Amino acid sequence: MAIKKEERKTIERSGTVKSKSEVRAKGIALTSGSVVVKTVTIKSKDIDLIIPKTINPSWMVAFLKSKEFSPYYFSTLKNIYTSSDRVLSNILNITPKTLNKYTKDVSSVKTSTKEHVIMLLSLMKHGIDVFGTKEDFDEWLNKPNLFLDNNTPLSYLDTNNGIRFIDNRLTAMEYGDNI
Repeated sequence: MAIKKEERKTIERSGTVKSKSEVRAKGIALTSGSVVVKTVTIKSKDIDLIIPKTINPSWMVAFLKSKEFSPYYFSTLKNIYTSSDRVLSNILNITPKTLNKYTKDVSSVKTSTKEHVIMLLSLMKHGIDVFGTKEDFDEWLNKPNLFLDNNTPLSYLDTNNGIRFIDNRLTAMEYGDNI
């Protein structure tokens, strides 16, 4: 049974399916209570459909276990994130040379690095959604923030907990909090 693109986005954003039936759409198998990603080749344009705005831990575990991580995730992150490769590689705790290697071959990428990339992509998606444009979100990420002890939000992105913290701040902003 095929589902529409809008329905697919809604299901993947939430990370779970409420119905008991199994639904398949464009290589992604969705089952009650879990998501199993079966995509073989992922193109940059498909990442927007696959990566939810908010990461559910069960979705992340299922995605990482699927072993379908693609170099396009690194390429897309480099394209979305406008700072230098050096800054991005510092966030990912890898060297710029390794970052460039991963845009071509992901066979040796550690699971923790894959998780970091997926979380950053999700954060970028959420931030662009909150701010309206990539440029405004980039400006906010790189500006010292009084509510973050005059640190930049970018300085928190080198750990998964830091990404979750900044993501929580974005959610607070959606609900009218000053940050």
